[in-house]
Amino acid sequence: MAHKFILFLLLSLCGFLTSAEAESSSANSFYYRNKSTTADTLAASYKLTRNAASKRVLATELGMTDDTDQVHGYLNSTDPHYAAVLRLLAPASPGAMHSTEPRAFKVGLVALNNQSQENIAWIYYEPDYSSVKELPEMIAIGLVMLHELHDSRNTQIELITQPVLNIMLHIDEKFDVFDATTFELGLLGQAFQLNTIQYGCGAGGSICFNRNLRLLTEQNNRLTVVFQSSIAYYANIAGDWNRNGTRQHSINEVNGTLAVSQESVGGIPDLELSVKNAGNLAVQHFKPVKDASNVYQYISSDPTIIENVND
Repeated sequence: MAHKFILFLLLSLCGFLTSAEAESSSANSFYYRNKSTTADTLAASYKLTRNAASKRVLATELGMTDDTDQVHGYLNSTDPHYAAVLRLLAPASPGAMHSTEPRAFKVGLVALNNQSQENIAWIYYEPDYSSVKELPEMIAIGLVMLHELHDSRNTQIELITQPVLNIMLHIDEKFDVFDATTFELGLLGQAFQLNTIQYGCGAGGSICFNRNLRLLTEQNNRLTVVFQSSIAYYANIAGDWNRNGTRQHSINEVNGTLAVSQESVGGIPDLELSVKNAGNLAVQHFKPVKDASNVYQYISSDPTIIENVND
């Protein structure tokens, strides 16, 4: 009887894992994966991609759309704000110049969706692989106020936070967009969103990536990264060849949602990353923790629920 009961428990556990399509790879991770969807061609797999942001990234990878400067919020060099942002931020990002040749760059500016009239200004430095040490992408970011002068061709920009925040991305991580929609983080104020794409499995016709999110907020008159996590996983794996020369593609897509929790620590709310999957809900909690320099960062002790493409 005891053996039958143990067998029943094992079968029940296997059934749960199958229905939830969950994959546990370590003590600190419990990945939730959707059932794979199969498409006859890579183009057909694009139509089956659900998330709009992931679909945009995939369309760029497939050459179905141009990766234009407008998509990322870059300014044209003739824009009156272009020179003002460059003058303000470039001197504060010397690390971007540590290469064998001057690094190519682009300038961006976007207004926050709040009542403060604040703007995010940034310089994106392209990767440099000509150096002895490879230099990945880098973003110099400032929170600024614009002061339009009588001459419409000139703009004065005031830096609200000091110093400029320089973020070095990973070798396989690419800048995507700033999202001007802000998160209300209690005593930490408003945080805006920096979105990047982390690529993996880029061989053999497969396309895999994470969509990563960083939340930036002002602390002690400094712009800081208060939260950082992958919020989506996308894998488009090439399989068997069809008779017409196309290939089967298996799609696995997991999209997370980040929300402000009702729970808080000292007037600063927790954050919750949630994934709905096959009727199940996985939630990863992040709590604000103050470090030695009196700066808060969101830390999670829960298992990771979004798979990393490079694991």
